[in-house]
Amino acid sequence: MKKLTILFILLSAVSMGQSVKIRELKRDSTKWYIGTNEPAVAFPVITAHAKDISMKINSQLIAAFADTENWNNSFDAAIDSAAATNLYSLGYEVTFNQNNVLSITLSIITCGAYCTGWSAYFNFNITTGEQITMDDILISAKKKAFEDMVKEEKTDALLDYKKEIKDELAKNTMDTSTYQFALEIVDSECINSISLKQFSLSDARLEIHDECDFPHVIQGMGPDYKLEYQYADISKFLSPDWKKILIK
Repeated sequence: MKKLTILFILLSAVSMGQSVKIRELKRDSTKWYIGTNEPAVAFPVITAHAKDISMKINSQLIAAFADTENWNNSFDAAIDSAAATNLYSLGYEVTFNQNNVLSITLSIITCGAYCTGWSAYFNFNITTGEQITMDDILISAKKKAFEDMVKEEKTDALLDYKKEIKDELAKNTMDTSTYQFALEIVDSECINSISLKQFSLSDARLEIHDECDFPHVIQGMGPDYKLEYQYADISKFLSPDWKKILIK
């Protein structure tokens, strides 16, 4: 019932085409300053139609990289604390901001013993501040078929990757231990699974983010693939309400 209520609220204002306003809260990363003319940290402060909605969205964004236990609802304090400790850089990209939906990606690098970078994907219903899931977007009866389609594409991409590194091994451009390490990760952690939890929306397409992540020691050798789908091509999987939101 909660899901239906949220969706009803979302759709009731679609004709208004609501979007959010965004301003940047910029900081230098004091501990890991990278020596450029631009601040290393740029946090997107979201302003929705209501203050409590704005707070709800921004709190979820900050929680992706900062300790919020003692932040006292101060974005400045949370950003300053993170930038002074382990936050090396923070950037963002807004890929969808219309029809009461905000899709935003945070690009984060934190540093401890070594530096780690990752992306955090958020899709918000800006009338409630709640995150949107693929369960909201897809027709329930067709979710499994969609998931199977995405898994097949991911599997094909990883099979191609396995062929590529086998060729590199044959050419002596990759050593045996690295080849075996990469192969083990693909086979044991990636090729037999699929997740629809992380995704982003843009004007024309949906992208599922289910990467095959490699450990830091061989991170740069991980497989690179995209699971992108034009809305028009997957319209049969989209609920009627979300067709109205996404397909022009």
